[in-house]
Amino acid sequence: MANIFDNNSLSHESVVALQAGSGLNYLIKEKNVGRLKANMAIQQVSSQGTTNSIFTTPNSQLNFLLPIGVSNQIDICQNLVFEFQITNTSGASALTLLPIPFTLNNIQILASGSILETLYPENFIIDETFWQEDDEHILSLQTLENFTYTPSAGYATNTTTIAANGTKTFYFNLQCCLNRCELFLSAINSQITIQFQFNTAPYTSASASTSVSMTSAQLIMSGFKYENTIRNKLLQRFNANTTLYSYYLPRREIIPNLSLSNVSTTQVQVTSFSGEHVSCLFVGARPSGASQDNLYAFDQLSQIDLKNAGQSVFLNGLNYREYTTMALKVIPSSAGYSMNYFMMPFSIDSYHSILDGVQRGVLEFSPNFAIYVLDSVAATRELVLIAYQLQKVYIKGGNLYMDAL
Repeated sequence: MANIFDNNSLSHESVVALQAGSGLNYLIKEKNVGRLKANMAIQQVSSQGTTNSIFTTPNSQLNFLLPIGVSNQIDICQNLVFEFQITNTSGASALTLLPIPFTLNNIQILASGSILETLYPENFIIDETFWQEDDEHILSLQTLENFTYTPSAGYATNTTTIAANGTKTFYFNLQCCLNRCELFLSAINSQITIQFQFNTAPYTSASASTSVSMTSAQLIMSGFKYENTIRNKLLQRFNANTTLYSYYLPRREIIPNLSLSNVSTTQVQVTSFSGEHVSCLFVGARPSGASQDNLYAFDQLSQIDLKNAGQSVFLNGLNYREYTTMALKVIPSSAGYSMNYFMMPFSIDSYHSILDGVQRGVLEFSPNFAIYVLDSVAATRELVLIAYQLQKVYIKGGNLYMDAL
């Protein structure tokens, strides 16, 4: 296929063809166009408004307005890191924080005020474990994002406390369409906003202190900036043409108040993802109406199956070790083995599909899909589902859009 980005004077990668379920073909830009003439770069974005009441005001939000168009100090963002300080405002008791993702209710990416994607703490568990390239990378995130992880026990609370009147700095790595797609930010002339909404109980149920304040916050963006000649040529092309990227959007559904059994399977209808093309589905069962530590206290399921109108997508009723056997092939770290948050892979390579936006097979969901669950305990639970849905992200006329493929 001809390289539409090549002008015979620069070395570029080609575009790739992607066929959607509708039968339409799309040309998707490869990520490393023009990188032969680029330098690493960084920019910092300050939060809008004050931070000290962020944990005490319900549904409190913290907004970061990214630079617009060529005012960006970077063209391509590879890392988005939320850096913030937490202070234990109790004068007498120690504070035990939840893992950093669970100090949040959600994060939204907005373009010109319209929501492109909404990300939840359960997405971030997956980012911190399943989508890491090895256990060393998972372990390196523990201190930064305040959790613990072992291959035998999986994801858990970090019981290290913040002393009375003490302050500690944390770093949260955000994965979203901006850096997963490596969008050409300089070609986007509309306002992109990253909006954080916080949990008003960001501490564990056993924390002696419940007095907490955020004393500072900033967003650090790192990536690279093109040489001016490359940047200007790409700007001309982006201004003249619609440029598409492929992306797997994580979509969440919580199905509450289920009476799960450890004797017989429970059928749970799944309708939220109907008509969507999904690379993989994560399933977890936790106490219904979960809060604080219970938000990531997933049961170890004994058996789980996904059926379409009664016909199993895989074998009939795989047990959890059979799923982990599939995960060992797909996931490079131990997360597929150690986590109680189960992954059903439909793509032959969900790992690279999610991280790089490549198509390696998807499953189209229908309204007849149901999950059959056998729990290890008999209890009232809620199912937390995360489906990675194939999307096209595109820059058109200086604006950023996202649509399902």
